[in-house]
Amino acid sequence: MLSTCQAPAHVGMPAATPSTDGYPVVHIPPHELSDADILSVLCDLFAGRAKHAFGETLEWWVETLQCDLSPKAAAGVALTVISKWHFDQRDGAEGVQQLKDELVLRARQLIPRAPRKTGEVA
Repeated sequence: MLSTCQAPAHVGMPAATPSTDGYPVVHIPPHELSDADILSVLCDLFAGRAKHAFGETLEWWVETLQCDLSPKAAAGVALTVISKWHFDQRDGAEGVQQLKDELVLRARQLIPRAPRKTGEVA
């Protein structure tokens, strides 16, 4: 899993390099990014460990979160967030998966144009 945090160097793993804004930058060729890698980068952005993901800010990503979800899927995501009940988590799982799929799709569309010097990951 990718992370903006410093981790032990592993053979064959990309190394993080320092940036001017204090956030490390990890360079990985776009064709080598798995869905899990993309979601990890977005987790870093959403958790505040990165300023950009795939060339866009947190504000941009938040504005796009719901635009491609059907009302039922968006309700499922909200249900999963607000409910403590396991059956609600199951009922909202389809919406959560749709959101993950849409985030990955959007990131893959951005990857070819994402700048590499803004302190972002990817």
